[in-house]
Amino acid sequence: MTQTFTVVNDVVLADAISKAASKIIYIAPGISKAVALALGARFGSLGSLSMTIIVDNDPEVYRLGYGDTEGLDHIKKLSDEHMLELRQQPGVRIGVLITDETTLVYSPTPHLIEAGSDQEDKPNAIVIPTATDALEKACATTGGTLPQDAEIGRSVVKAESLAAMKKDLEEVPPKQYSVARIERVFNSRIQYVEFKLNKYKLSSMIAPIPADLMGLQDNEEIRNRWRNAFKMFDSADSLKVEIPARDEKGDIKQTEEGGEVKIQYDEVTIQRDRKKIEEDFLYKIPNYDVVIFRSRRAAFDKAIEIFNMKLADYHEALKQKIKDSIDTTIAKLVTVLLPLVRNNIPARYLKSSFTPDKISDEDLSTMLTEDLKSHFGNVDDISLPVIKLKFKDVSYETIHDAGFRAALELSKIPKNRVHELFSEHDAAPETAGELF
Repeated sequence: MTQTFTVVNDVVLADAISKAASKIIYIAPGISKAVALALGARFGSLGSLSMTIIVDNDPEVYRLGYGDTEGLDHIKKLSDEHMLELRQQPGVRIGVLITDETTLVYSPTPHLIEAGSDQEDKPNAIVIPTATDALEKACATTGGTLPQDAEIGRSVVKAESLAAMKKDLEEVPPKQYSVARIERVFNSRIQYVEFKLNKYKLSSMIAPIPADLMGLQDNEEIRNRWRNAFKMFDSADSLKVEIPARDEKGDIKQTEEGGEVKIQYDEVTIQRDRKKIEEDFLYKIPNYDVVIFRSRRAAFDKAIEIFNMKLADYHEALKQKIKDSIDTTIAKLVTVLLPLVRNNIPARYLKSSFTPDKISDEDLSTMLTEDLKSHFGNVDDISLPVIKLKFKDVSYETIHDAGFRAALELSKIPKNRVHELFSEHDAAPETAGELF
């Protein structure tokens, strides 16, 4: 680099790191995977090469796009393996890279807000062709100095603080940069969720009984007004089946003998499972929609996955029982309807008869059975119960709405959590504050 004002990005940093012979000092808010890999490639030279790495371990750094957790994880792992202290400086928002006798001082790019520059006429850094003793002393990288003597980076990044930071990011994850630039100042710990269960109440299914089977084919007015239907199943109890019991991972439980543990499952149990998921994960906001904490999303998704497994087991076990129930019901209906049909045979029953005036009860019974089957439908046509899920972010406008804030206070969300649900900041993350 010959220019004083220049551009620094991950490519420039990685290149400078790869060429260092005796010294690398890296100071920045965060670290990207590309820079972490470049630094990691130099760990094999430790001994002849001194290395100091100082970053900020605040999750807001990664929400703003100053780096990524993959890079931090990679460099933390290598640092631990090579007994090199990965140091931290809360709030640091400048970048410094010293390689041998060259010093780069640059403005790190928060990718949440901007894409960064790769053009020389849009500089974000200055090059100091010599390393300064004062700067190295401030970082405690010179001989005889200890981290506690430094101006910055006096403490190390501990495994527990890294885990806490990653947990915070799981609860309020960084947004995709192309989307995040639109709403870069707003974070929400909740999101709307629509959770519905459809097509599981088979006990309420009905089948139409054609008017001409009731002897009404000659009365057009009554036939046109006829809306008779027959309940296909005796009761919800008739649709109770046994399905495999599943553990919290969704695996089928086994008996000591190696068989499957079975449980009774029916519409009531399905409703109970749905209600339990709602109670365990969801909050109803009065006059608004249902919300879920982002921190509970992974567990919610797993609960839904297991619920879907149980519904599939139920549907499969139910098929034969439904078929048997439909066959029994149709046989009973044929017995009841046959005398009515015999006295007034529908014209459509006669169109394929060789002897229209001499249809036997057996033939009539067969035609009536097939007719009813067509109206009851095929067991394979009865669809699997369907879980409907739809997620939507809470908008910036909504969280500033006085009615919504009041509704949150009236919900069952713990009061000490309501004021921690949303945060916003202006350009700099250190100004982060609660919205209300």
